[in-house]
Amino acid sequence: PPGCGRLTHHEVAVICIFSAAQACDYPAMEAHLRRLLGIHPSTSLSDIVTSVADRIAGARYAIHAPKSVRQVPRGETPAFKLKGER
Repeated sequence: PPGCGRLTHHEVAVICIFSAAQACDYPAMEAHLRRLLGIHPSTSLSDIVTSVADRIAGARYAIHAPKSVRQVPRGETPAFKLKGER
C-alpha cells in the first residue's frame, strides 16, 4: 500500500528487471521477467524494457537492485552489484 516502507515481491522483481537491463545483464533481466510473468518473455517485451531502462539511465537515474536480492543461484551477476562494488 502507499506509504508502506516495505517492497512487495513484485515491486522487487520490477526493480531487478530494470537494474539488470541498465547493467546490460540480459540473461538476468529475462530470468526476472520469466519469474514475474510465469512465461518466457518475448523479444519485443525485452526490447521495450531495455528501451525504458535506457531512458531512465539517460535521465541520470541508476536503478540498483536491493542488496538482499542481488545474490542469484549461480553467483552474482553484474546487475546485482552496487556502484563501486567489486
